[in-house]
Amino acid sequence: MATNQVPYSDTNHTITTEALETIVTAAVERTKGVTGIINETHRNPLKFGQASSRKGVIVHMQEDNSIRISLRISVIYGENIPQIGETTLHNVREALINMAGLDTEHIHIRIEGITLPDEITKKIF
Repeated sequence: MATNQVPYSDTNHTITTEALETIVTAAVERTKGVTGIINETHRNPLKFGQASSRKGVIVHMQEDNSIRISLRISVIYGENIPQIGETTLHNVREALINMAGLDTEHIHIRIEGITLPDEITKKIF
């Protein structure tokens, strides 16, 4: 089996890590308060819908066929960051269970940016 494929549902079926990254990205995009996914090579958040927005979502395949998820996101200024993190965690876990039949205990969310609303940005700059 290729290293970027994950077996699931006790069948001969596999799902690629790229497909899982797409599921995770969609779950993150629907989370209130999250403004973008931080690309690994750029510090600027990628706007939702950009083709390369998945790059801030990494699915690591483990030797025991479990998966680890790493997310790098930006959030809106003024919102409760711990709550956004918990909601993001819940949305990602539910999407993986519902769409791929996979449950993971290992989801790491890193808040790497704060997006200022336009009215604050105009006052500062």
